[in-house]
Amino acid sequence: MAESPLYAAHEKLGATFTDFGGWTMPLKYGNELDEHRAVRGAAGLFDLSHMGEVDVTGPEAAGAAMTAVAEELKRDNTATGYQASLKALAAVNTEDNKRAVWDEIVAGELGNRDLESKLAGLAFVGSDELLPSAEFFDVAEKIWSAQSNEIALTTVTGLFPRWDVSQETLDRADEFLSRDLAGGLRRAVTEQRDRLARALRNRAVDRG
Repeated sequence: MAESPLYAAHEKLGATFTDFGGWTMPLKYGNELDEHRAVRGAAGLFDLSHMGEVDVTGPEAAGAAMTAVAEELKRDNTATGYQASLKALAAVNTEDNKRAVWDEIVAGELGNRDLESKLAGLAFVGSDELLPSAEFFDVAEKIWSAQSNEIALTTVTGLFPRWDVSQETLDRADEFLSRDLAGGLRRAVTEQRDRLARALRNRAVDRG
């Protein structure tokens, strides 16, 4: 497992470690109740150094990012490391990459873990403008009918265009739901549609 840059400091303080998303992170330093009281009565610190993000820009950015992911996978060639690499590669923010990942997911040939990792990378922060929106409503029924219930539910939920918080997307969802749909598909899209509607209402409140 990977170690935080502050690993030595945690170890010196007597930390008990645990696996946290493939990282060796401190779980506690002593008595949990004493630590709880210390945080409630004073303050607490949490090591977030393993959660850093790197922005790579320029004409060779995509290639550099993919090379970096490949090198990291060589260093951490575990199941966790592999899933992290799928997410990172899917997050590479180019139009061609997002289209390739989208098409691969729609094709329905991924296992559940690989699917979840690629979905997380596909919709990673900053991808909004490169992701399809209306296209979801053209492929959702095909996805639902061609895949197993679990894979179909994960795919439909993950590809619903939650990144496009707009009245247009809400209208498309309502039009889609007016069709004669399978019950499970209707429930999945309705849940996502309702979340989108709440997001729109919240934005309206924020604007005053």
